[in-house]
Amino acid sequence: MPEFDVTIEVVSPILADLNIEQDQLGLPFFPSQRFKDLLHESAVEVKDVLTLADIEFDDSIVDEQLEVSDLYVKPPNEYQNFRAEWEYLEGEYGSLLRPTDVLSAFTTTRYQVQLIRVIDAGVKFFGRMQLKSDDDKHIQWLALAIRNLKSIRAEGERRFGRVNCSMEGEGGTDDKLIKKFLKGAPGL
Repeated sequence: MPEFDVTIEVVSPILADLNIEQDQLGLPFFPSQRFKDLLHESAVEVKDVLTLADIEFDDSIVDEQLEVSDLYVKPPNEYQNFRAEWEYLEGEYGSLLRPTDVLSAFTTTRYQVQLIRVIDAGVKFFGRMQLKSDDDKHIQWLALAIRNLKSIRAEGERRFGRVNCSMEGEGGTDDKLIKKFLKGAPGL
């Protein structure tokens, strides 16, 4: 089963309360199910466009064949080391910071009609995906859905939520996989 590293880079602030959770230390993370839901919506959009050109695309790969980890502000191996170091420091010196203090390093509080917390532009989330199929076409479809995922917005919200999403793994980067898909697509 092919595995991929996935990165979400926040381009314009995203609403934290609707999209992001925080761990016991206060570090924000992107829940895997929320990411899969967004990726599914992206895959449906890609399918709609490709169907117009009579190009095959199966959006069910996200729901049926994809396993995703939660996405953290550090790559998975670095995050585990960071947590261990943090827990050691807290064990030795007591609670240095409250979780809300940690979360504040990645967020800003804004006032609209009410107070909202947003994840600041520039923050990156890292995770892993595993595709149950090793079919090149399925991997290329996943790359198209990843590249198409450009926003994480609440309904009707236009000012927040632009992101860049990328993947890299055994088949290469999303750029390489998309180029391979386009070379094999009929009529392109």
